[in-house]
Amino acid sequence: NHGHPRTYHAQVEGMANEEALARLAKGGLEIQNYRTLPCRATRISPDYADRVPPIRFRQSIPTSWIELTLTEGKNRQVRRMTAAVGFPTLRLIRVAIGELALTSLGLSPGEWCELTPDQRKTVIPSESQSSSAPAKHRSRSRFRGPGPGRTRR
Repeated sequence: NHGHPRTYHAQVEGMANEEALARLAKGGLEIQNYRTLPCRATRISPDYADRVPPIRFRQSIPTSWIELTLTEGKNRQVRRMTAAVGFPTLRLIRVAIGELALTSLGLSPGEWCELTPDQRKTVIPSESQSSSAPAKHRSRSRFRGPGPGRTRR
């Protein structure tokens, strides 16, 4: 969680109304002893193919799509936020990280690619520092291999 914006498209159960969007955008929703920060929330009409198999299909309950842009990234946060305002998430698609729109990478669902140095700088603030500067903090979890007093697990 680097504080950069993440944009999601969420298909929700029911027709999301302006009141729900305003509550999402305002922030302060109580989710598991945590209050959400303000975000951007708008209703959208994307042209996504139907999911196969569908998550849930109820002929009597319509669905709608919301675009949410968050600057925090708690586990299952989007799903919990939409449920808290009365519109449970049925389908969730991340469409951008920072300024990097994932559609611009030309990937199919489930595919991935290595980012170029310029792309990395847009989503990882520390990448914009000079690569010759030593890192202030190094992860203790990096693999150093077996050595004196160290064994492989």
